Amino acid sequence: MKFLLSIAVLAALTVGCSSDDKNDPSTGPGANHAPQIVSVTASPNNVRTGSGMYAEVTRLNCIATDSEDDSLRFNWSCTFGRFDDPVTAQSPNWRADGYIQIDTVFAKVIVSDGRSIDTDSVAIRVTR
Repeated sequence: MKFLLSIAVLAALTVGCSSDDKNDPSTGPGANHAPQIVSVTASPNNVRTGSGMYAEVTRLNCIATDSEDDSLRFNWSCTFGRFDDPVTAQSPNWRADGYIQIDTVFAKVIVSDGRSIDTDSVAIRVTR
């Protein structure tokens, strides 16, 4: 009798501890997965600094995906230089404008689906 009671208790515990994906916020209905940055590039990745229109330009590009096909928003930043296009463009132009005292700058991009983000950066070599 004790043996049957032990099996019944063990079965009840096993059923009570099973996972239910419907109630898991990371996998249930309405779950959101962060966008994934596939690549971030600068072309060319070597530019010369200058003033105004004499500063060389590189085209930045971010390729990202979202498993729920949510629309993606981009936000670029860079410590030096300036953007010729809105920083919210997927592929803005960045200009090595002004006197840059360092040899390498990093352009950072944040990609958002409205609920989650992914971030990455690309190195740009700047010469005088």
